[in-house]
Amino acid sequence: MKLLRKLLCIGLMATMLLPILSACAGEREESDTPSAAAEDLTIVADQKSEYVLIYPDGATDAEMAEYREFSALLREKLFVFIDLKSDADVAQSEGAKEILLGLTNRPQSQSAYGKLETDQVGFYVIDGQISIVSNFDGGFILAAKEFLNRYITEDQKLVVSSDLSVRIQGSVGYLYKEVSNTQDIGGDDPYVIEHEGSYYYCWSDGGVMVAKIDSLDNIVKDNGVRVFDRAKGGFENVWAPELHYIDGEWYIYVAMCQGTTDNAAHRMYCLKGTSQDPTDPFELVGKVTDRTDKWAIDGTVFKYNDELYTVWSGWAGDTDGQQNLYIAHMSNPWTIDSDRVLISSPTKPYERYDTSPAAVNEGPAVLINGDTIIVVYSCNGSWGDNYSLAAVYCKGNNLMKSKGWTKLDKPLLTKGPKCYGPGHCSFTTAEDGSLWVVYHANIESGSGWGGRSVRIQPVEWKDGLPYIGSAKLKVNLPYLSLTLGEVVEE
Repeated sequence: MKLLRKLLCIGLMATMLLPILSACAGEREESDTPSAAAEDLTIVADQKSEYVLIYPDGATDAEMAEYREFSALLREKLFVFIDLKSDADVAQSEGAKEILLGLTNRPQSQSAYGKLETDQVGFYVIDGQISIVSNFDGGFILAAKEFLNRYITEDQKLVVSSDLSVRIQGSVGYLYKEVSNTQDIGGDDPYVIEHEGSYYYCWSDGGVMVAKIDSLDNIVKDNGVRVFDRAKGGFENVWAPELHYIDGEWYIYVAMCQGTTDNAAHRMYCLKGTSQDPTDPFELVGKVTDRTDKWAIDGTVFKYNDELYTVWSGWAGDTDGQQNLYIAHMSNPWTIDSDRVLISSPTKPYERYDTSPAAVNEGPAVLINGDTIIVVYSCNGSWGDNYSLAAVYCKGNNLMKSKGWTKLDKPLLTKGPKCYGPGHCSFTTAEDGSLWVVYHANIESGSGWGGRSVRIQPVEWKDGLPYIGSAKLKVNLPYLSLTLGEVVEE
């Protein structure tokens, strides 16, 4: 009887506890069940999209090129056009659907950018806004391409998860590509300048021409613009223009004859740009001369210790026979305010292979290494195979003293196979910051002034002075290489 009463009590307790135990079991089962998947965001479907591409106001030219490339990739891959607008022009409204490109003024974009570490790119959906961000130059377009490659579906839709959070480690480095140094780029006295990531090529043709070029192995005239017409002012024999950026303004220095074709009338002139774009028109400022007003060509300018100087090729008197190099101080980019000082005459044996009709020092270009000023120039006759580059140098406090200049015992650049008469150079930097010389030379021996083409070659430094050697048929040009590697967060 006692046993029966015990069993009845146990059964009654179980009956009372069963709802509670069931509820607890239900709670455990519910907590073990994974939450529902995040809702997908369809960006493009059936060649339609409700999104707008938003880029940061004030983006650089290089950044804008990447944003436009991303827009073009969308059209190419998904046959859809999505508006590309500045964050300054479009105020974000509640519920707006935007793809934020780079660091825009949107808080979601700034939050996404804040998640990145050194050399990383990322894609994020924050508060319903899609952000594609990068924190290294050139990284955005890598991120954009990776984004499209990942999220375009087999049925040609662009779909991402509403909790998208991806960060990828990038790397920045330089590779080399072999470049032929017999490029078919006709040109005399080439002048190339790098400015804010862009290259500009300046030459003469019915006046002064300027072209914006992609890289040192793509020096082309196809998109050249005549920024100064020689007919303005009645000029003839326009020679060797140089493009310079001085104190926030563009200037061109060029040798011209006014009102005559007589070589003896050549003088240096200064042109000033009308905008921050050197392919826009230039206006004549005036003649650049010292008080002697002698024959002058191939003028260049440089700054040292915040003072402006000019160096040019000139005659000692009023007749041809020998071209020397002179230096003078300038009070502004078009005004010489000192006497000219002789810094080089063609006295070395390697400067006098071709001396008819004149012994020649011309085409100066300036390099500065610490307190050493180096003037690289062309010697021998420009009409012969032995035209070559040489140099004189001095310490900064001696640059206005003739005796302060020392000439190298050997030329800097001499002829080589299919590179005859290498000379009249300018200097610029490659993508990795290395120093390169741009010059002209002939493929065939005995070509004289005909058949010249533009060449490039790296410059080394030895004992504080430049070294080039003989002209080369092929060179290895560095170029920027960007890659994406390890996925840090996904």
